[in-house]
Amino acid sequence: MATLTGNAINTSYSGLLKTTDNGALTATAKVMTDGLGNNSTLQMGTAGAIFTGTLDLTGATVTGLPSGSAGLENGTGTDSLQSASSLTTVAANAAGNDSIALGDSASATRADSIAIGNGATNDSLNQLLLTTTATTFGVGDIAIGNALNTFTAATNLTMLVVQLFGRCSS
Repeated sequence: MATLTGNAINTSYSGLLKTTDNGALTATAKVMTDGLGNNSTLQMGTAGAIFTGTLDLTGATVTGLPSGSAGLENGTGTDSLQSASSLTTVAANAAGNDSIALGDSASATRADSIAIGNGATNDSLNQLLLTTTATTFGVGDIAIGNALNTFTAATNLTMLVVQLFGRCSS
């Protein structure tokens, strides 16, 4: 660790950190600068700290965060992601490898499947399902809507059906 002992002020002040107003920390966060006045990406105060820009935590261990603090957690499938159970009434289920399940009771159980919305269930390979009770028809399909208003893109059939009001079928 560097020391200030034996260093002249005029040759070392530029490497010191200070507040923008040269004052003591207060409850309001202040931008931290170097001795030459260059702003850092850190703001500090007695009530907390704020980072702007990129914060690289590669190789770091972060502790003290509550479970599901970002609203997302690992699913049971390899490289899968799901809504944090603490945010939903019925837990989301991302059991498929590389799957995503977001929303109350959303379920993506097959590889490369995505289910987003309340009760959205996607158990087909390579499909995207958005919102409640939408239905997909085959590999690579996209379904957006609910039982009354549905948009379906059946990509495996190279067909696109769009209906803004009412239910679509192919």
